[in-house]
Amino acid sequence: MPEFLFQWWADALCGLLFGLLGSFCGLLWQRVRGVTGGVKSLLGYRIKRECEKYITKGSCPTYIKDDIEEMYVSYKRLRGNGTVEALWKRLLELPPA
Repeated sequence: MPEFLFQWWADALCGLLFGLLGSFCGLLWQRVRGVTGGVKSLLGYRIKRECEKYITKGSCPTYIKDDIEEMYVSYKRLRGNGTVEALWKRLLELPPA
């Protein structure tokens, strides 16, 4: 009888621990998705703003293009959309300032 109770408690404890671990992983995954979504939004906004600024000017310094390229690469890794890509391609065509 004591062996049965020990086995039952061990199974119940393992089930509880795995349930808590699963809940924790789910919450952690939601936070990671939230942070990556926020970073993607901020990168998209910044790239669009910078590209529109220099496209309006008609030229863009090389060091600015390099900075925007770094942001663009990170944005694409986060599965960004094609609107930013179109602006990025237009920026690359601009002559250096």
